[in-house]
Amino acid sequence: MGKESNEKNVLCIGAGIEQLPTIQIAQKMGLKVIALDENSNAVGLQVADRGIVMDLRNTVKVIQLARELNIRCVLPVPLGAILTTVGVVNDALGLKGISEAAAKLCTDKLLTRQILAEAGLPTPKFAEATDDESLLKAAEKIGYPVVVKPRYGSGSQGVFVARDKAEFLRWLPWHLEQRQKYKEAEQSLIESFVIGEEVGVDSIVISENHSIILIRDKEVTQLPFRLPFGYLAPTQVPVVIQKSIDEKLAKACMALGLKNCLIHADIIISDSGEIVILDISGRPSGFNISAKMIPVVTGVEPIYQAIQLSLGYKTDFCSSYHQGAILRMLSAPTGYFLAIEGIEEVRQMSGVVDVESFLEPGEMIQESRTGATGYRVGYLLTSGKTRDEADLIWHKVANKIHFHMENNQ
Repeated sequence: MGKESNEKNVLCIGAGIEQLPTIQIAQKMGLKVIALDENSNAVGLQVADRGIVMDLRNTVKVIQLARELNIRCVLPVPLGAILTTVGVVNDALGLKGISEAAAKLCTDKLLTRQILAEAGLPTPKFAEATDDESLLKAAEKIGYPVVVKPRYGSGSQGVFVARDKAEFLRWLPWHLEQRQKYKEAEQSLIESFVIGEEVGVDSIVISENHSIILIRDKEVTQLPFRLPFGYLAPTQVPVVIQKSIDEKLAKACMALGLKNCLIHADIIISDSGEIVILDISGRPSGFNISAKMIPVVTGVEPIYQAIQLSLGYKTDFCSSYHQGAILRMLSAPTGYFLAIEGIEEVRQMSGVVDVESFLEPGEMIQESRTGATGYRVGYLLTSGKTRDEADLIWHKVANKIHFHMENNQ
């Protein structure tokens, strides 16, 4: 394959439903998107200007392809599992964006904890463990309640909170089963559980200058799991704490070597007022938070601006206004999914920014072991002049959406 001279070729590593908005944004900018995915049925492969089925962890082949196609930048996508590949390509081609070294630190939870602790940032007690015996020993040493999570991974898979030994032993087999989904599946991280209010943060680092774009409050499921199912903006956290979050994240980004990329972070504001970084990564947020929620609330289009940054063009991440927005996951009853009613009507209603169902006919929805029935079967995003107004709209229109299931009581 000869090297192409097209100066508008950009690479999207990952082409699933989460990457689709980024592909479409890039195309609207007049860019030619080459999308890669291991799944030949990935929706983005058909939407992109060119879709290629490829092992995303085979960095040698990905780099070779990027060079042959004269790739101008790697698109920012919410897919933590392949962040290292993004960094490798950026380094190899001299592109702006997250580096391989920073990506490795973000995707390895143990290294993240160690780096943040060395930087003097508040961090839970933590320990690495492997099998049943060492995991239990680490939990007992740290003291309950503890959080158990795979050392590698994303999306809260395999993560649970144990408030005592009995709860730990009950959910440990499930954790080990979930851990096997990752290639680096031999290690886990045990952390002390921080009690407090959880928020999500989206920000940008240009060179070494960190700026917050949006802080959003989160709704999470009950223990022993803390799966986020709702995002509410703008935050109701006091301004003084928001400033402290900004300072802590700026320090964390510098310690991790994050620069010229979007930042996704999960923060706990402990009951004592301490700011604890639970997770941080050099990528945009998923579930259309970056692609659709942030633009509605702030007027900033982070995906568009991040692409501009990667291409070396002028950027503007300054908020032009503030509105309220609510993004919550929809839930479905148990059974086999047949059809969804009301979604087209809801799309046309005032205050509805976006609504989507992820279900395919015949798909089975069952009671989840995490206690979240039908968790993340779709989402509804609404906006209003204030957060309260957006919330009222959300509940009003959500009642018009009905999932029809077979064998549902």
